[in-house]
Amino acid sequence: ITGLGMVPNSSKELLEQIFRSPALGSKVPNFLLECFRVIRSNIILHPGREERSQVVMVTSARPSEGKSTNAANLAWAFFSMGDRTLLIDTDLRRGRVHTMLGINNELGLSSYFSAKAKIEDVIHKTENPNLDVIPRGPFVPGASEYLCREIFEKLIQDLRGKYDRIILDAPPVLGLSETVATQRVADGVVLVVRAENTTMSDVDTTVEQLRRSD
Repeated sequence: ITGLGMVPNSSKELLEQIFRSPALGSKVPNFLLECFRVIRSNIILHPGREERSQVVMVTSARPSEGKSTNAANLAWAFFSMGDRTLLIDTDLRRGRVHTMLGINNELGLSSYFSAKAKIEDVIHKTENPNLDVIPRGPFVPGASEYLCREIFEKLIQDLRGKYDRIILDAPPVLGLSETVATQRVADGVVLVVRAENTTMSDVDTTVEQLRRSD
């Protein structure tokens, strides 16, 4: 497995300050910002499927291991270098991208899947012109099944033509079916491992499940 980088154990508040605008300055120490620039660079240097790294899926073995914060900060790392970036919350059960960014969750990915909104209605603009966000939307029973269907594959294909980089904040792998299916639309997967929290057996099982689905 290619190691992409490490982020020092930091407070949740400090980590979540990075992708908020303005993120730079005295609020966030530069060494922390540099960690995500290193991860960004290593993703570019180690492209995935078909030698591309346009669509990157971020996941973890289990909940509360830092995947959403790292996905948002990875999006920051790409849009801060000028890439037109889209962050999509595909965790339709517990996704919290909308709370981190302080955006409205009335319309989101679940709204698009259930035909209650068009795709342009669920893409939220942010203060940074290079960053757009699709939140998870309201809870809709069975909405996560759409991640396994052609509608999601076609959506990502269409969005590839509009953005330089697409970051998918995916659900955890273990115990859920949709994450392994979701990776088919991504060029590569970033697995977040939380030091002194994620067990080796969870890492082994997660990697095995992801590799089984290529």
